[in-house]
Amino acid sequence: MLLQKMTALSSYLIAQNLFAVENFDFWMENGVNEYCCNKQGKGFVVGRFTYDAVFSVERFASDASLFLALINIWINENDSAREQDNLELPRVDVTPLDDDTVDVEVTIRFMQDVSIMPNDNGPILMNGTRYGIADLQNFDANKVGVGDTQERPTDLPYERD
Repeated sequence: MLLQKMTALSSYLIAQNLFAVENFDFWMENGVNEYCCNKQGKGFVVGRFTYDAVFSVERFASDASLFLALINIWINENDSAREQDNLELPRVDVTPLDDDTVDVEVTIRFMQDVSIMPNDNGPILMNGTRYGIADLQNFDANKVGVGDTQERPTDLPYERD
């Protein structure tokens, strides 16, 4: 799903019950689709989509620091590649309305892969093979053997839990 991170963060914020849902809005701006084609497991990453996700709460009656802390925790737990991808820090605008309420707007740059996986009924034809959009997962091997002697001439088979 293309805007998966934005949608997941918005669901997380709504679930905190810190504001009236009708005072909350989110949207995407400044989308950039970067072409690439890298083999990953059984599929391919065919692009990187970078976008700004804007989260806005009007008449927020709690401490704005709480809202920002929740966003920071979600990012830390769900978007760990931000530093590797050189994504800028979230931008924050807080506008006081009175002694008890503020408008809060947070803009976060996200980057997501656009990936495909072989699928006989998929809508994408590439190099004679049909593919469908997929969320490719990285699987890390938990064992590997390197054969460099006559007794162990080949690698151990790939294994994962």
